[in-house]
Amino acid sequence: MTKILVILFVLVTGSFFGQKNIIEYYQYTIDNGLVDNWVNDFEKDPNGFVWIATNDGISRFDGYNFINFSGDNQVIPRNTSFQDVQFQGELVYAISRERGIYTININTLHVNHLEKSGVISYDKLANQTLIYYSSGLLVLKEGKSVLSQKQFPKHTLYGKGILTRDKIILNNYFSSVFILDKKMNVLVHIPSQKSQADGISLIRHSKLGVIYSTTKGSFKLNGNLFEPFDKQYPDNKLSFFNLTQEGKPFHILNFKQPFMPLYDSSFCFTFEKSQNIEVRTIYHLGKDHWLIGTNQGFYKLNLGSRSNSQINDDLFDSDQIRVRRKIISTSENLYLFGFPGIISYNLKSRSSNFIDKQKRELSNYDAVKMGDFMYATSEGYGLWKVKINTNQITQITTGIISPLAHNHCIYKLNEHQLLIGGNGEVTRYDVKTNDSELFKLNIDSDILDIEGCNEKDKFLIATNIGLFSITLPEKIKNNQTTNIKTNRIAKVDYRIKDILRHSKQKNYWLATDNGIVVLDRNLTKMIVKYQGKNEISNPKVTGLVEDNQGKIWASTYSGITCFNIDNGKKYFIKSKHGLLNSEFNYKSIERLDDGRLIFGGLYGYDIIDPKLFDFRISSA
Repeated sequence: MTKILVILFVLVTGSFFGQKNIIEYYQYTIDNGLVDNWVNDFEKDPNGFVWIATNDGISRFDGYNFINFSGDNQVIPRNTSFQDVQFQGELVYAISRERGIYTININTLHVNHLEKSGVISYDKLANQTLIYYSSGLLVLKEGKSVLSQKQFPKHTLYGKGILTRDKIILNNYFSSVFILDKKMNVLVHIPSQKSQADGISLIRHSKLGVIYSTTKGSFKLNGNLFEPFDKQYPDNKLSFFNLTQEGKPFHILNFKQPFMPLYDSSFCFTFEKSQNIEVRTIYHLGKDHWLIGTNQGFYKLNLGSRSNSQINDDLFDSDQIRVRRKIISTSENLYLFGFPGIISYNLKSRSSNFIDKQKRELSNYDAVKMGDFMYATSEGYGLWKVKINTNQITQITTGIISPLAHNHCIYKLNEHQLLIGGNGEVTRYDVKTNDSELFKLNIDSDILDIEGCNEKDKFLIATNIGLFSITLPEKIKNNQTTNIKTNRIAKVDYRIKDILRHSKQKNYWLATDNGIVVLDRNLTKMIVKYQGKNEISNPKVTGLVEDNQGKIWASTYSGITCFNIDNGKKYFIKSKHGLLNSEFNYKSIERLDDGRLIFGGLYGYDIIDPKLFDFRISSA
């Protein structure tokens, strides 16, 4: 049998392609012996075999090979779709909504057709059995005797019924959830119109009791009431929910993103090369091992000791797009700037808060920290300052700085002065005196970054049309406009988004739409250019950051590249290596106090710890 093995190097734990903490995943399909690519459910038997319910039969998997139960001359005919597998003693119970229940003896592999009418769910507790048929009939048995039954009016293809000591809980999907006594009297009925959500699962957990999940979130049964449990999703995007034996939740969003618990965070597995993939189920094999069932086979993951963390900053209404840009870190919080506003994220409690700017949505481009304040540029709403301890926000206006100013970048000139870049102009602002001066440049282009030079009062200007330098007078002429001449640097004439000056080598790294350009410390020549597919993850580079070991990390439109300055090797980190994001945003990159790096992209934030890489080996 051919087994697809993809070795994943560690983002934030372990050695890079080393002997320990290697993160790997295997993909299995019909090409490897799986009976069908559409996987609906997993269950592991006492002998360690995994039984897999698919849309065309049942597979038993020993970690290497498959035994399939489906086809001509078999008890289970072809095209029998199974939605659920579970165990009782030596028997596998395979549930089919069209053809009922089949049992398979895990030792002899003998197959029996137990129930020939379509079955939605099957549950057993002590000596009682609950069967929910596709016809809408709910039957409670004790042994072979029927204790009670109830016919629900709607034929259904989805739902779940489970038993507790004294109750029956039924989720029949579209008409929502019922709580019944053992005589089938309805105690509580919560119609779907009330929750405006479809039920997706019922779980009887040994520690937490009954958990009912809908597309809007999960709820814990307390008496005859369901109370919110775990995170809620008002935009109806939860498509699967379950719990580990310890009670840690794992889930799938929109049939696309599977999340598994990992320490105090969660890990999102992404499918870089799979097109139109639909994620159906997740199964915890134990410890760091997981199975993910899809419509294109299943994946077996070994997360090792990984601690890749991701930040959820989705605090806005479903119709609002979250755009992530500048990140500012303090000892306790991260401040996440972008659109439609600023989020404060506590690193210890992992809680988020939206900082309201007078009930106004703002698009922040860039920000700097100065003392107890942060100063941020915006798109068409001027300059703002945020007091760190109180999160109080104030708009700054002067004779030069308009309340409707559109500025991209901001640079900390010294302990009390800022440089702010707009279109063809730079503003110098003194935070102590509130003095400001406007410098008109002889170029018509957006200024995307400002960086100091080796020469006093000389600054680099990154623009849409290349790199320039300017020299500013020593003192501010308050409320005045001064014309400033620009000088083009090193014939770099394309869009530059970010400038980084290396702390030791003192050379300059430029993030451009055409790769990375490195200039010498005197800005007289180009040392190297990283542009090809073996040199950078993507030539459209959005941000640069230097880690505590002097290595340069670049975020791009398709992953992250790390440059080892000491040996010249490069390391490529992409979605297949566990990144939540494939595309990263303008200057949304920051080094935290503990040395970790955070990158903002289309779906949230990825955090990487450079200390846990083995940089002696190149990934190229």
